[in-house]
Amino acid sequence: MFDFDLEVKPILEVLIGKTIEQSLLEVMEEEELAGLRAQQVVSLLKWDLRVFQYRCISFGSVCLRRTVMLNWSKHRDYRNKKEGATKKRFKYSSPAN
Repeated sequence: MFDFDLEVKPILEVLIGKTIEQSLLEVMEEEELAGLRAQQVVSLLKWDLRVFQYRCISFGSVCLRRTVMLNWSKHRDYRNKKEGATKKRFKYSSPAN
């Protein structure tokens, strides 16, 4: 006669074992994907930081050049005014002929 427990138990053990094995593989795959996503986020953040730093440096150098040019132009204007005032002073202070 057919003994259900004796005949079905080995089949159930194989099915349950394969199901658990597949489940564990899926969990490991999900963990690996989560790790890859985390690495991608970190890489993107590092990239964004590099771009930000580059833009700050570029902007800083543009600002520095503008400041230098502005200061140079102010110095030149001051020098020209000073030279103009000096010339006027000598023009008026020179003896009349």
